[in-house]
Amino acid sequence: EEDLGHASFQIALEEGLLVLQPVTGNLWGGAFEGKLVLDGTRYVPTLEGNLHIQGLDYDRVARSFGGADMVKGQSQSIKLALKGRGDTLYEVLEQASGELNLVDGPLQLATKYIDLWAADLITTALSTAWKKEPITNLNCMVGYFDIEEGVVKSDDILIDSNRLTIAGIGKFHLADETMDVLLTPRP
Repeated sequence: EEDLGHASFQIALEEGLLVLQPVTGNLWGGAFEGKLVLDGTRYVPTLEGNLHIQGLDYDRVARSFGGADMVKGQSQSIKLALKGRGDTLYEVLEQASGELNLVDGPLQLATKYIDLWAADLITTALSTAWKKEPITNLNCMVGYFDIEEGVVKSDDILIDSNRLTIAGIGKFHLADETMDVLLTPRP
């Protein structure tokens, strides 16, 4: 029941090559632009996409998927370049390569316990300032991810708040939707 936004694009189909370019629009309050190419001339079809999103409203996204008041704020820049081969979306994701860059902030998370994660437990528990804030204010979140053979990898994940900085590394497997992430907080 929510207006998600609008999109416009031009479609060209010629000799098995389907091209949507430029794809522009508005989704959940954010502007996006991109390109999508489906090459059906090969024995195994190839899908290539580029997408850049700015100003995505995370609160609207959460409400659309049944969540409420989880994250408040907008994306600064989300860039995705992806290429894969396969007869199904699952096969395309399993063979995907490319990159994903994420730069966000400031954001608010609807929990104060992230700050507690890296803080001195006794000092934080006794601090009246900590008890007043039901949220965690994030200054920024940055992640640079390489995608190879359906595995999204990064050694460059950073989350910063007023009380702590979290550095991370991780892998996300697109095909089986599993992840292995190590996040290290520092006060």
